[in-house]
Amino acid sequence: MIKIDDLQLIGSGATANVYLYDKNKIIKLFNNDYDINAVNYEAKIAQEINDSCITAPKFYQTIIINGQNGIVYEYVEGELLFSLLVKSSLPQGIKLIKKLAQTQISINQKRNNNITSQIDRFSYLINKSTGIESYKDVLIEGLKSIKQDNCICHGDLHAGNIIVNSSGYVAIDWMNCYAGNKEGDLIRSYLMLVSPYIPFPAGRIIRILFRIYKNILGHVYMNEYLKLTKLKKKELRKWYSIIAASRLADNIPNEEKWLIKIIRKNINYLKKLQPRV
Repeated sequence: MIKIDDLQLIGSGATANVYLYDKNKIIKLFNNDYDINAVNYEAKIAQEINDSCITAPKFYQTIIINGQNGIVYEYVEGELLFSLLVKSSLPQGIKLIKKLAQTQISINQKRNNNITSQIDRFSYLINKSTGIESYKDVLIEGLKSIKQDNCICHGDLHAGNIIVNSSGYVAIDWMNCYAGNKEGDLIRSYLMLVSPYIPFPAGRIIRILFRIYKNILGHVYMNEYLKLTKLKKKELRKWYSIIAASRLADNIPNEEKWLIKIIRKNINYLKKLQPRV
């Protein structure tokens, strides 16, 4: 029988603690009030991702310890890509971010019909978002009018969700994944890169310099993805307002006005897709 006291705590979050278990495994142990359906959903997603042969932590099983629900995953050693980017020179950062774009492409090349669809995912997030009530119908109807694909999309692929080790890049935290069009997944990652949000305390000069760094990396990321996939920028226009609206649901500091501006700027591309009455 596994006892919590025998495990080494290596991480803690709002909904779960993470413990090292048996050297090459971790146990993600959820809070007592965490919904069992959410635990089972995460386990299902993890199994689907493993079955799709994507480079991600291996899912082993669900588990109960002292009445708490948990999931056993492979322990992946390495360093977060975000940590590497923060301490890298610009040329090093560009090299790292190009590799992230390549990683996203490899994920998007896989297909799956057993995970949440992008219509369900984005409709939920758009309805949850505030400050865009007058746009919601256009956004959701526009989303439905787009020809749907079933590419595996991580849904939250950023430098904080990538572990870098000698084997390459390992994507973690798959709770937001869905099946859909790769363009939407690309735009989400791009917007997170160029976001005005700075995830650490810093003075004005450092914030300005880091924003410049982020914007450079964002444009490199976009260009690398487009170059390797042969996508055209005009094919992305209809996605900006949808992804910006869904991102609003995350309530990230300093992003609301910026995201609403993106929605207003691009909403007409969605309106053009909808049939005239």
